[in-house]
Amino acid sequence: MLILAIGAGLILKYLIYDPITSYLSPATTTYEKIILIIQASLVREIILAIILLSTLSLIIYLLVKRAQVIRKRREYENHLRYEEDQVMKLIKEDLKGCDAELLRNFLEEFDKLRVSIETKERLAADIKYKRIEAINLLEKEQHNKELGRYHYQKENLTEELKEIKEEIRILRKERWDKKEQILEDLSAETTLLYEKDELESDEVEALKEEDFEEINEYDPKTKMNKSFLVKKILNHSATHSFLVARIKEMLDEEPEITNVQLHETKDADITFKIRSKTYAIEVETGTLLSKKRQLHEKVVYLKNKYGQNWFFVVTHRDLVKKYKEFANVTPRSEVGEMIQKLVSH
Repeated sequence: MLILAIGAGLILKYLIYDPITSYLSPATTTYEKIILIIQASLVREIILAIILLSTLSLIIYLLVKRAQVIRKRREYENHLRYEEDQVMKLIKEDLKGCDAELLRNFLEEFDKLRVSIETKERLAADIKYKRIEAINLLEKEQHNKELGRYHYQKENLTEELKEIKEEIRILRKERWDKKEQILEDLSAETTLLYEKDELESDEVEALKEEDFEEINEYDPKTKMNKSFLVKKILNHSATHSFLVARIKEMLDEEPEITNVQLHETKDADITFKIRSKTYAIEVETGTLLSKKRQLHEKVVYLKNKYGQNWFFVVTHRDLVKKYKEFANVTPRSEVGEMIQKLVSH
């Protein structure tokens, strides 16, 4: 560029400036100078010099621009090579054996990497594969870590569970022994009815575990509403079972009444003897009224077996009229009086 500039200066000086100056020196006026320049044979040389200078300037300009383009292209290519080196450095990094923290750092560094679209497009497949590889390894590492934690917790929980089971076994044995002792003391195998107020809380709990049901009923013995624990007889209701058991207790308390028995067949619910005469009681809650045929068969059977020495005991006073057409009926509230009447008869 410097040589071209010097050359252009020399052309201007020796081919244009010096010839024009030499021709113009004799002239005195501007008009004369113009005439001399036009008439001078050196005009062609001046024009050629101008053309040459313009061509030279254009060549210089094009060479400068080309040099700039080449320089920028080289810089861009160098930048692309640098980007590719940076990306390939990460892509070639061996991630096997890295822990979760290193893998997270790698992915963070990978995501922070800023490269041109051209580099991304050229290495898109490698970038995608490497990122997937890192994510998969991270997930696997996290899974293994969680699995290890799970196994550790499982071992601890297994040991704790063994200890708890052993404690439960000991407690159950102690509780079972205590419960069995309570039931034995209460004679639960042969007793159907308990007054709740006469029991301790552990006795109530033990009886309930043996299928005793807590109910609140009108007591024909004390003529009060009270809470009881009763064991159901067959498929009878708790109320039916309670009344049968309570009447049996009342009969057992009478010295002149003997051979008090409960029946679980088609016979009467309770039978007993007073001075060698057998009596029967059928307890009814009203359910048999809807079973006419069964009720008829029951009445016929009891009449044939006990004659006039049997009667119904009903749980509600409003059932008296409904059963009276079949046999003698006593409401539960008058059971005590009925027993005394039989004893004194």
